[in-house]
Amino acid sequence: MIKIKTQDEFNEYIKHDRVLVYFSAEWNSPCKIMDSTIEEISNNRDDYEFINVDMDRLMRIGREYRVTQVPAYRIFSNGEVKKEFSGLMSEDEFIKILDE
Repeated sequence: MIKIKTQDEFNEYIKHDRVLVYFSAEWNSPCKIMDSTIEEISNNRDDYEFINVDMDRLMRIGREYRVTQVPAYRIFSNGEVKKEFSGLMSEDEFIKILDE
């Protein structure tokens, strides 16, 4: 999983075909749990690019995509949001959403 550092970097990644954006905050307990789950999934799948946006550092991106709670996820394809979901979930639940 790639940790995004700038708005420009984010804008470049979401132009790609299948990108999972994981919006998180270091202080958030559910995010701490999901960090390892998403890292594990990202290490075992090559059909998506996995990127992480820290909401404390890049809040503008979160506001732009109406992220009101973390953890939150957006699937992008060629610059467009194709799917939105959020919350704490099991690895199996997360994979099922990716495979839909």
